[in-house]
Amino acid sequence: MGERRIINRNYVCRLCGKMRRAPAYYVPGAPAAPQCCESAMRTLSYEATVVANRMSGAERIAWLRSGGRVVKAGGRRRWKRAGRSAR
Repeated sequence: MGERRIINRNYVCRLCGKMRRAPAYYVPGAPAAPQCCESAMRTLSYEATVVANRMSGAERIAWLRSGGRVVKAGGRRRWKRAGRSAR
């Protein structure tokens, strides 16, 4: 068989709100977790990635500081940030 497939994950910087897709750091042989602003980036779940993609960097920072919670909603993209009625 071929090489082991490395699972990609989405990461976000807590300080600047920048998002990045990189190999999962817990897979044997994968590179270390990505760094941004001289600190390790935070791993996002699928649900949190859906929510974070629809925000600007400043909104992402505020959302992460408030806990980064998501709630299930209707529609194609079924996830919305918690605590916001609109959007």
